[in-house]
Amino acid sequence: MKTMTLKIDDSVSEKFIWLLEHFSLSEVKILEQSEKAIQLSNNRK
Repeated sequence: MKTMTLKIDDSVSEKFIWLLEHFSLSEVKILEQSEKAIQLSNNRK
């Protein structure tokens, strides 16, 4: 598995997190999120 560091614009961050959540943990694992990204992810649940 490869590790990447990405900088995602606020205008697409919610859609990007949504996309990542559709992969299994064996395919994609979010290692670290900014506080704002965590809030967006929690708002979707």
